[in-house]
Amino acid sequence: EGPRKAPYLYLPTIAEEKERTGRKEQMCGKTVEVETIVRDGRNEKHSLDNHSFELVEQETALTTEEFYNDQDKVKSVYYPEMEELIKEKTGAAHVLMFHHQVRARKNSATTETGEASSIQPYAYGIHSDAHPKAARDLFKTVAGGLDKKYHKGRFLYINAWRNITDTPIGNDHLAVLDETSVVKPDDYIVSEFYDKMYSLQQYRLLDVNSNQHKWVYFSAMKKNEVLLFKQFDSDTSLPGRLCFHTAFHDPNAPECPERQSIEARGMAFFPDHEPNSCPDMSEVQKSMKALKIPSAGDENRVKSKNLFDFNLEGIYADEIFADIRKNAGGASYARKMMDDAAKADDSGAAIAKVMRSFMPYIVQQTQNAYYQKR
Repeated sequence: EGPRKAPYLYLPTIAEEKERTGRKEQMCGKTVEVETIVRDGRNEKHSLDNHSFELVEQETALTTEEFYNDQDKVKSVYYPEMEELIKEKTGAAHVLMFHHQVRARKNSATTETGEASSIQPYAYGIHSDAHPKAARDLFKTVAGGLDKKYHKGRFLYINAWRNITDTPIGNDHLAVLDETSVVKPDDYIVSEFYDKMYSLQQYRLLDVNSNQHKWVYFSAMKKNEVLLFKQFDSDTSLPGRLCFHTAFHDPNAPECPERQSIEARGMAFFPDHEPNSCPDMSEVQKSMKALKIPSAGDENRVKSKNLFDFNLEGIYADEIFADIRKNAGGASYARKMMDDAAKADDSGAAIAKVMRSFMPYIVQQTQNAYYQKR
């Protein structure tokens, strides 16, 4: 709508951030309703690299109840299922899943939890999840805990969306936009989203060319089907790199059970891709070198964990060390938030605000057997 009118949204619980930026409104940017057709894509061929989404088949070992109640199993069983699926469909050398979200009509989201509740509502409203800068920042966080060979080449930030019940979805489907129908750069509007845990830039969709946009959904999606769609692909030569999406409700659909779904987000790595399209990792590598943690992979380190009758203590096994590095990479962003807050001359108010914002995320991450036993 013009200068200083770029869209933004603040969740109600972060009024201090809104005041700090001098913005008086909770949100800015006009949303308009546009009549459009959402076509069933089952009789059409779509691919990730051409259209930015693709429907594939894959069984999962998890039950509906386990998706809701067993976070350990979601991460230890479902994440590897998705990693193998994405590797197979994209040809990636390595895939790391790092986040998931269950969605249902009956959800646990409140103004206090923001985006960190265990069950979120359906995401109505056309959007992309990440602007290129947000995707590159996320790449640095995720790749920081991985071997340096994954710091170059190409990366793909991707979403895997699945029905988690044994009943095919009858309403509140997910619609995805065929990227070949988007006018670039005309249709892209940079917007800002401020949650309790994070803030980032996203894209919203301009309505001017809506008459040529091709929206697609897949009717009666079953539990053994997965809709893969791109959040951001660093390969600039591809037609399909970023997928606008939204949930939509059909008021004329027959009565049916509520949709229950899970979306799992991951990063796929293509280290041999040329030219290199990954962001510079030199600063991240410096911070990782500061981790003075002994591991079995250290230079001149004895590889065996047992020496005669003595057990070598204080040495982390490779798989444990890899997990420590991954968590350390994720913690670097939180550390930066605390460092920035510490610079404020406000008697600790900024630090307290950051700590409060961490709590819903910490609570979510501790919903597993390890923490429950303790």
